[in-house]
Amino acid sequence: MRLLLIAALIGVVCALPPQDNRIVGGDRVSIETYPFMVSVQDYWKEGGVFGHVCGGSLITTTAVLSATHCYARNPNAIEYRVRLGSSLHETGGSEIAVSRLILHPEFVTMLWLNDVAIIRLATSAPLSNRIQVAHIAGPNYPLPDDLRVYVAGWGRVRPDRPGSSRILRHTYVRIINQELCTERYAQLQAQPGMEDMALVTPEMFCAGLLDVGQDACQGDSGGPVVHEANVIVGVTSWGYDCAHPRYPGVYVRVPSYTQWIVDNAHLLVSLMVSLFPRHHLMMLHICHCLIGAGRAQIVEYIIELIKVINIHRRTVDNPKKNFGMSRFVSTLLTALPRRDDRIVGGSPAPIEMYPFMASMQITWVEGHYAHVCGGSLITTTAVLSATHCFILVPNAIQWRARLGSALNSAGGAHHAVSHFNLHPDYVPVLWLNDVAIVRLVAPAILSNTIQVARIAGPNYPLPDNLRLYVAGWGATFSGDHEGSETLLHTYVHIINQELCAKRYDELRAQPGMELMAHVTPEMFCAGLLDVGGQDACQGDSGGPVVDWGDVIVGVTSWGMRHSLFVSFDREKKKLDPTMTRLLLFVILVTLISVASALPQRRGRIVGGSPTTIEKYPFMASMQTSWWPGFYGPTCGGSLITTTTILSAAHCYDIIPSVPNWRALLGSAKASVDGFRHLISHVILHPNYVRNLWLSDVAIVRLTTPAKLSDKIKVARIAGPNYLLPDNLRVYVAGWGATYAGAQVGSDLLLHTYVHIINHALCTKRYEELRKQPGRENNAQVTPAMICTGILDVGGQDACQGDSGGPVVYQGDIIVGVTSWGEGCAHPHFPGVSARVSAYTPWIVDNALA
Repeated sequence: MRLLLIAALIGVVCALPPQDNRIVGGDRVSIETYPFMVSVQDYWKEGGVFGHVCGGSLITTTAVLSATHCYARNPNAIEYRVRLGSSLHETGGSEIAVSRLILHPEFVTMLWLNDVAIIRLATSAPLSNRIQVAHIAGPNYPLPDDLRVYVAGWGRVRPDRPGSSRILRHTYVRIINQELCTERYAQLQAQPGMEDMALVTPEMFCAGLLDVGQDACQGDSGGPVVHEANVIVGVTSWGYDCAHPRYPGVYVRVPSYTQWIVDNAHLLVSLMVSLFPRHHLMMLHICHCLIGAGRAQIVEYIIELIKVINIHRRTVDNPKKNFGMSRFVSTLLTALPRRDDRIVGGSPAPIEMYPFMASMQITWVEGHYAHVCGGSLITTTAVLSATHCFILVPNAIQWRARLGSALNSAGGAHHAVSHFNLHPDYVPVLWLNDVAIVRLVAPAILSNTIQVARIAGPNYPLPDNLRLYVAGWGATFSGDHEGSETLLHTYVHIINQELCAKRYDELRAQPGMELMAHVTPEMFCAGLLDVGGQDACQGDSGGPVVDWGDVIVGVTSWGMRHSLFVSFDREKKKLDPTMTRLLLFVILVTLISVASALPQRRGRIVGGSPTTIEKYPFMASMQTSWWPGFYGPTCGGSLITTTTILSAAHCYDIIPSVPNWRALLGSAKASVDGFRHLISHVILHPNYVRNLWLSDVAIVRLTTPAKLSDKIKVARIAGPNYLLPDNLRVYVAGWGATYAGAQVGSDLLLHTYVHIINHALCTKRYEELRKQPGRENNAQVTPAMICTGILDVGGQDACQGDSGGPVVYQGDIIVGVTSWGEGCAHPHFPGVSARVSAYTPWIVDNALA
């Protein structure tokens, strides 16, 4: 086990020559590979521009680790800036001014002793997939001979060519035996004229390809030596020439400077990150607790923590061994607030009830992941969660999302994370803007157990006492150290905002609680007030607060509980009796516009009633043009991604010309209001057969993405094994005819409920119809179709003009596409729709292509 405690193993570059620096023998690389890389630049008065001087590594959002020799000649901070988040040192990314240069007080020029520096930034770095904080090696981090590490920078690519590389480069090198390297430099010093050559000390190490030549060079000074993707084990310092086959590059050994770096970089949070071996997940729990605690509490925790560290450091010599870690962690947990996570007062829930639930998991050892936070799938490639879950470990490669399973450690499908979009205005401790988007590498495959949730629009009402649900794998009681293996859920009520804010203000008035967060208008409170026992708990962070089965109205963020219900802001002191009854959970409200502009369809639902577009925000009116500039509703459709609509193939096979079509979204009216989208192309199912209605499904591509809002949202589609039992109540909606034979559709969106009809019975009735004279070529009901209506009663169903529209279950799950039938709402012959679950793979493939 590796004890990562913040270190800076310094030095690769090329020694004494000034600075211009490219990696010798290296390749171009993207900033996403080294998102902590920084180009430190100084102001050239002659040209009036900034130019690259040295490299550096971002180790906190306001501190960069670099080399003192880069700045010793000009320590005036105002003349420097850093560029982050760009592979080019001249452009792109973010530029941040330097507020202070902290050079090691015992740096010795020419001897390269103590060649380490901290650069303080004037403002915090905005973390993203291109800007991230690195880990630094701890005091006992092993660097065995021949270990493969990487160096990166904008230095020279050849020692005989001046000028730095415009593009970031990297190369691998190997750790050189310390004794051999020391001996070679001593031999060099013994040569005539080389008496002042520096010697290799124990605070340095050597790296390169011995007797071959591949290394850092001038201009790479101050940059990192990297192990395991983001652990800084060295800082480029000096060497003889660049990538010399006999004399390796020399780097500062960070463990020798751990305490100095910690003191000057203010690495409180990083200390927590580095404290535990990389694969020990408890560190993340502790970090979350520190983030949640008030500043006064943090000081107390850190004092206790340092005592523990000092005890532990006397016993740890090899981070690869487990040095009584359980005893250490146990001791540590008595000094720090705990993070534990399960739904309190909840009960097990099947994943089918919350098919959008995601378990966000982190790894510290290859192949082993553990649940940290919850999340909600809101598109096939995006999960909505909380920024505080990822702010300490924003390296996307260490995370994955498990979807489609009620167990957080098995089943379902796991997806790698490509990057995080953390809210740029997030404020730790105050929990402001605690919302994040997690992007998946590959799209989720929708099914019964994996579905996309809807999100509340900007005007979504949350009245007092509204009953909502919270779900997750968090703690089942406060103080529980492990989360629930099984998905749990419980109901809570919206708490009056003014009352909740007042109670938290009372808490802030207590001694030591001055920095407790405020409840802001962007948050809301939920729980069972003055009763308690039911709510989210730690580990549920990032998970959803749900209304109407799948509308996400909140993201679990923070809270304060007493006694058995203590959360991130755990308070062990005696509280006011009012507060002991306060079992609130403050949740960041993510009021996001959802759906705006649904295509509308001619025709009316038979036996239906007017409805609002907000109830069917995925509805699309597919319109054709018979005269330039004039469009009329023809069919319906369902928005299933921001650029694709699911509809029926028969709507387009007669009029296949794409320019003749458009989609109207976000309006309950058939022809006005909402948003109009042009069509880029229509994809008919390859097995579609006209008149027989076989494979009657189509994907319609929009030229521009739909803007989601309250009136425009993306629907979910039934998975390949989605069950539709007989008599299941579903809904059909559209602008089609209100009675059979009507030539004009409804101007307003209508809907009605229908029941799933027994498949064998429906098939039999249509077979009887085919036996009638002149009906021999009628279509047959196949297993890829479903029948709906009010059997032997009739009067309610879809009709002409509703074709292509949805058959909807549970508010927004598309289980069928309106296709064909005998008449409209016939009592004996039900309406027939394409069974979506029979085409799920084809729909997914073509909707996401």
